[in-house]
Amino acid sequence: MVRRAPGQGADQNLERMLFSSRTGKAEALSSDSERMIFMVTGTAKITMYAPWVHSLKEKRMIVKSVCAKVRNKFNVSISEVEEQDTHQSIVLGLACVTGDAAFADRVIDHVLNFIEEITEAEIVDVKRELL
Repeated sequence: MVRRAPGQGADQNLERMLFSSRTGKAEALSSDSERMIFMVTGTAKITMYAPWVHSLKEKRMIVKSVCAKVRNKFNVSISEVEEQDTHQSIVLGLACVTGDAAFADRVIDHVLNFIEEITEAEIVDVKRELL
């Protein structure tokens, strides 16, 4: 993260001193080379219902299979985050990091469509957040 040095005005046209929080040193950047770089984190909490599951072992096989297939097809992090001791309820957490909010939203859409294709479990609820 980069922040302005104290006492530096935004209207100054020449060079501005910026403090880098990584190095702790001041850096001079000309106004034409300065640009903002954003990091967008897209997250989703996917709640699924699998009525045919009657044991935790059976549920664990389904969760492992879905997570492995999603990881192999998309470059995202996915894991079971809640309801680990409930047989028929599956709650997966998903996260991706990009430079564009629209792209993060599209990735989540593609992952949801893929999960619907590869499993018979019903997606009951999806909560999304873009940070």
